[in-house]
Amino acid sequence: MFKLQTTDILIRVLISTVAAGLVGYDREQHSHPAGMRTHILVAVGACILAMTQVAACQEIISLSVHSTKAAFAVRADVTRLIAQIVSGIGFLGAGTIVITRRFVSGLTTAASLWTIAAIGLTTGMGYYQIALIGTIMVLFDLLVLHRVVPSAPIRKVEVRFYNGPKTSKYLDEYFKKTAIVANHMGFRSNNYSSDTDKRIYTSLYKVKLPKNRTYSQIITDLAKNKDIIQIHVISM
Repeated sequence: MFKLQTTDILIRVLISTVAAGLVGYDREQHSHPAGMRTHILVAVGACILAMTQVAACQEIISLSVHSTKAAFAVRADVTRLIAQIVSGIGFLGAGTIVITRRFVSGLTTAASLWTIAAIGLTTGMGYYQIALIGTIMVLFDLLVLHRVVPSAPIRKVEVRFYNGPKTSKYLDEYFKKTAIVANHMGFRSNNYSSDTDKRIYTSLYKVKLPKNRTYSQIITDLAKNKDIIQIHVISM
C-alpha cells in the first residue's frame, strides 16, 4: 500500500501553515474578520484533503499495476465522496457564522468544523499519519498560536448618551488621547428620555485597544462622564 512519508506530510503541512499564517496575520492587523487562525485552519484542512487524494490515487495506481484483475479500479473516482462531503460541511460551517452590522463572528468555528471533516475523512480512508499530523497542527493553531503571537482583540462598542455633538466630540478626543483605534460604524438619534426629557443618541464603534489598556478601563473612564448613560461591549 502506498503511503506518503511522514517527512513529506510534515513539510507540506508546515509550509501551508506558514503561508496561511502570514496572510492571515496581515488580514488580522487590518481588522478583517478572517484572521490568522482562520486562515491556518482552512489551509491545513485543504492540505489534508489534497494529500489524501494524492495517496488514494497512488494506491489505486499501484494496485492496478501489480494486479491485472484490479486494473478496472483505475477508472474509479475515489474522491467523489470526498468532494460531496467537503461541499456539505461548508453549509454546516456557514450556519455558525453570524453577520450583524458589518461585523462577522464564528469564522474560526466554521473553519475548524471544515478542517475536522477533512481529518475524519482522512482517518476513515486509513491515512493515519496525515490525520495525526493535521490534528496536531490544528490544536497548535487553536490552543497555542494565539498566545505566542498576541493580537489586540477587536470589539464592537455601543455608547448611549445625551447632548449629541458635545458628547460625540468628547468620545473622539478620549479615543485619540488613549491611543485607541476606534472606527465610527454608526450613529443614530433615539426618542427623548422619559426621566430627563433629553434626547438619547447612540454611537457604534469598532475598537482595537493598545496593549496597555482593557475594555473594563474604557467602561470605567467613560462612565465618569455624566452625559454617557450606557456602554455596551460586544465580542466579534
